[in-house]
Amino acid sequence: MDEAFLSWRTNIILAALVVGLFAYIGFFESKKLGSDDYKGRHDRVLAGFAEEKVIRIAIRPAAGDAIELVRGSDEEHPWTITRPEEAIADADVVRAFLDIWEYGNALRRLQDVAPSELTSFGLEPPSAAIELYFLDGSRTEIRLGKGDTVAAGRYLIALPNPDVVVVDHSVSEAFDRKVDNFRFKSEDLDTLKIQDAGS
Repeated sequence: MDEAFLSWRTNIILAALVVGLFAYIGFFESKKLGSDDYKGRHDRVLAGFAEEKVIRIAIRPAAGDAIELVRGSDEEHPWTITRPEEAIADADVVRAFLDIWEYGNALRRLQDVAPSELTSFGLEPPSAAIELYFLDGSRTEIRLGKGDTVAAGRYLIALPNPDVVVVDHSVSEAFDRKVDNFRFKSEDLDTLKIQDAGS
């Protein structure tokens, strides 16, 4: 047999090894995040955020009363406004508010910004802030800063993460919420009272 050619047996072995290698690579890559998935997770304002773990919300808007909401054990009305007044909160409105932080994306990200640089972004002191308290005792303070001319958004930082991100209006408008936005509507409350009286 000509030494320039491999035997048919060697060819079969090599072909099997190549097929096995490609199968392994395909399996390994399928377990990794796709580029779109990775980009979506990387661009989240709050990485790893889960709304069901939030037990308390404190909003310090640029103008108007500070607002606090606390999660309770009532399944139908799990959220209560505790500041500036005590009232039942609309659970759907609170959930939509938390969805902003679970799904909101950053337009751009500046990594590992030093605390001494926060003033230049309008983040020290911030124009408004939101604090989220979690089941495990941890807390995130989300600060809203000044406008960004590059991405036409607003600077934001979610401490203790040192990254500064730029967000669009769909995220920054969360800092403008008033207590009336969260209050369970009076007509719904009247209906609830009637139902309770009839039961």
